[in-house]
Amino acid sequence: MSTHQSHPTDGKLWPVQAAAKHFAVCPHALYRKFRQGKLPHYKFGRKVLVDLEELRVALRA
Repeated sequence: MSTHQSHPTDGKLWPVQAAAKHFAVCPHALYRKFRQGKLPHYKFGRKVLVDLEELRVALRA
């Protein structure tokens, strides 16, 4: 088992909870912005994932 943690700019998709913690925001705020179409996200069934770099750019706008 690897203890390597992904770097925020490595292009991998992160769970919303982890992204919210990374940006110090409430996960519910991110979900609300997703529903409004204001933030990029990817849905795989019920799972919602985000690319941290895409999210960082969108949050700056």
